Amino acid sequence: MRSKKLWLSFFLLAVTFSVNATPITYIYTGTGSGTIGGSPFTDASFTFTATADTDDIVNVGVLEVDHITTNATINGSTYAISTALRTYKSSAAVGLSRSSSVVGGDLYNTDSDPAFSAWDMTTSLGPITTTRYLIQWDSGAPIETDGGTLIFDTGETTGTFEAILGADPVPTNATPIPTLSWFGAVVLVTLLAGLAYIRRKTFVN
Repeated sequence: MRSKKLWLSFFLLAVTFSVNATPITYIYTGTGSGTIGGSPFTDASFTFTATADTDDIVNVGVLEVDHITTNATINGSTYAISTALRTYKSSAAVGLSRSSSVVGGDLYNTDSDPAFSAWDMTTSLGPITTTRYLIQWDSGAPIETDGGTLIFDTGETTGTFEAILGADPVPTNATPIPTLSWFGAVVLVTLLAGLAYIRRKTFVN
């Protein structure tokens, strides 16, 4: 009986690990001009794809979450961004910004939209099309990528924002942060339980 309770405890612990964190992906699109690694681009279509963990969302006057990974696709070429960035929600607006851990402010803001009002950043949303603004790319911490420094010209564009709960794509050229999957947690806990059982039997004998 004691052995069964021990195994049940380990199984419940594994399940707890598996549901403790939920990945979410934030996707921004638009059109803009600027430079990447010193090479210019003009009126280029772009997509920012950011992964985050809903457990990391905090309220600091605005809702915000630091990204685990961020990548930028510009005219079909994808670059991993190494500068710490975040997604935030203020009232009825959502934006892409430098993390509070680095110097600088917002990078890609949106006009207010009623669709954002009640959203708490933890659920799927959109895509929502709004007027958006590229700002402050050349002030504050530089936005570094594996293709060089990325700078967008200040400007206005029509773009979209979308949140996908549970999506955890690995951006091209990005190095994902290792995480423990549900299956991995079960295997690990099973091995630990097995070792504990063997150790107990050894002492008993």
